[in-house]
Amino acid sequence: MEGRGGAGGDAYAWAIANPDRVSCIYTENAVMQSEMSNGRLLENLAPLAGAGIPILHLCGELDPHLKDHTRAAEKRYQDLGGSFTVIVQPGVAHYPLSPVDPKGIADFITASVR
Repeated sequence: MEGRGGAGGDAYAWAIANPDRVSCIYTENAVMQSEMSNGRLLENLAPLAGAGIPILHLCGELDPHLKDHTRAAEKRYQDLGGSFTVIVQPGVAHYPLSPVDPKGIADFITASVR
């Protein structure tokens, strides 16, 4: 699953409902809320951790959602025993955002495919 900004939350909502169909989650500056789900995403990460789904977030250092969304998800997911990696790009805000070197992200996705 992949998503940017608010679409990152939608990717999580779909993945939580379908963990057996997801190999990994990659987001850029994810906003951890979704129009697809009435539930609170941060409180519903257990199905993903239980399925062993690795997560990678790419975030700008100045993104307003870094602390309350990505770092909160990272802590919760790791507390559940899940693998959660955050790449922070210095001096970057919410948009535009893309990886400086996409190889690491491509390697993460390729290694996660089941």
